[in-house]
Amino acid sequence: MKKILAMCIDGLGNLDDKVFNNMPNLKKLYDKYSCSYLNVVSQKDDERYTANDIELGYKSFISGRIIDTNKYLIKNTINGYKETKFFNEFTNEYDKNRVHIIGMLNKNNCEYYVNLYNMYLDLGFKSIYFHFLIDSFDEINSSLDYLESVFNNNIGFISTICGTSYINEYLKGYLDLLLYKKGFNVINIQKSITSSMERNLSASYLNPLTKKDKGNIVNDDFVFFLNDDKIINDVLNGFLNYDDLEIQSSVFENIRIQSLISFNKKVDSLVSKNVVDNSLFNYFSLLDITQNRIYSEELPEIQDYLNYGLDKDSNVVDSLIKRKIENNIDVTIVSLTKKIISAIEKDFDFIFVDYPNVYNSLINGEDNFVERNCQLVDACLGKIYQSLEDNFYKIIIFSSCSCDEKFTKVPFILGDEHASLASSGNIIDIAPTILEYCDIVVPKEMTGISLLK
Repeated sequence: MKKILAMCIDGLGNLDDKVFNNMPNLKKLYDKYSCSYLNVVSQKDDERYTANDIELGYKSFISGRIIDTNKYLIKNTINGYKETKFFNEFTNEYDKNRVHIIGMLNKNNCEYYVNLYNMYLDLGFKSIYFHFLIDSFDEINSSLDYLESVFNNNIGFISTICGTSYINEYLKGYLDLLLYKKGFNVINIQKSITSSMERNLSASYLNPLTKKDKGNIVNDDFVFFLNDDKIINDVLNGFLNYDDLEIQSSVFENIRIQSLISFNKKVDSLVSKNVVDNSLFNYFSLLDITQNRIYSEELPEIQDYLNYGLDKDSNVVDSLIKRKIENNIDVTIVSLTKKIISAIEKDFDFIFVDYPNVYNSLINGEDNFVERNCQLVDACLGKIYQSLEDNFYKIIIFSSCSCDEKFTKVPFILGDEHASLASSGNIIDIAPTILEYCDIVVPKEMTGISLLK
């Protein structure tokens, strides 16, 4: 087994003079070793890909096959809810009187709520209450008007709406809004939103608004979370762990919680987690290959792919480095570099590193800040490469996405002078290439092909 360090550095896009002028160590590697440019726009239609989708890029690389985005899965599942196991096996033993649907609302997802409304109508529910969170005012009133025009006034109700920052700062207060209607009682939510817009208030700081006598959560209600957003999962977690918030209520013990995307075994879900068998890291684990995976971001969906089927494998060590920005410099890079060199010295077979995006939006997007961070990444890359040479490792550098719709390809560099890569390929070819390079048979589930000539 060759010892490998695989570094995912997002934001590289096309390797040109602008990049190389700030990253001379990366240019040395590019000039010395074989490089392939990989297509990151591989799906069949516009809804299934994007050149700047980090999550999709990671999943495609890890699995070695084309992966549908959660957005695509969700849209297809909600539109076709009558074909789902969730719908067809919905229990009839409970009183299907009231259901509450909690989720983010924006101009692009109104049809989700229309289809969920129709699903619960078809299941026989008598009252359907909606509780919305927003982080933008863009077309929000027209979205609310549209939904109210679809809902039967005797069955479908918009009950509460508030900005996302309220949850970030006061989750307990949001649960009080849902359970006890502790918010600003208004007759017309749209007029209140218009007033906030006229006062130039941020949508994320919209005060919790509630329609009087319209749908607080009570015993025996169903609660459905449209949890395609982290903040909705935060609310769902609050419902499941209400004791941690010091909330005294029997309601939490007597409601039936459901979710859009699988959350845990206690919660029935409409969409199963999008995981696959024989992903790269799972396959390494089955072969008893020692791994150290080092992250600079906490991305739960990606970590599902990394850990699916591992069952706390003792050969796998995960390390999370929290993002830290000081004086517009991403100092996470320095912490990561120390962790990487430590892993190299501990002689793991395979080290994977999620490096910070060199063009990260946290750094204001101004050219001089971007340049300084590129220079810091490159300086650390030089130190890492020297440690790799001293410890007989090979380096692989790639991006999971271009982070710019102008670029639909990302670089893939294999640090071995004796290896030659095809000039182009697909991001799903990374895993098969690594396996062949390590003289390991590629599992049949991977549809990507090796780039080795």
